[in-house]
Amino acid sequence: MTAPHRFTGRDPQRGERRVRRAPAGEGSGRAARALLWTGVGIGGAGNAVTSLGGYPLISPVFGVVTVLCAVMLVVHHLKRRR
Repeated sequence: MTAPHRFTGRDPQRGERRVRRAPAGEGSGRAARALLWTGVGIGGAGNAVTSLGGYPLISPVFGVVTVLCAVMLVVHHLKRRR
């Protein structure tokens, strides 16, 4: 008997390979992830520079961008997960 939590690449009921496919019209999401990670990096760096540079009105803008990109990465991950 095979363990139900173990992925073997075959459907035990039908004896065939399981293939994950994105729904029609959707790509892999690589571009979205790349843009979101870029936003996290630029937002974090901008937040650090403006915080240390003494720009208290600009620093929160970069902080909000960083948090929003991080939240969107989590949402993207949860939507793409199966």
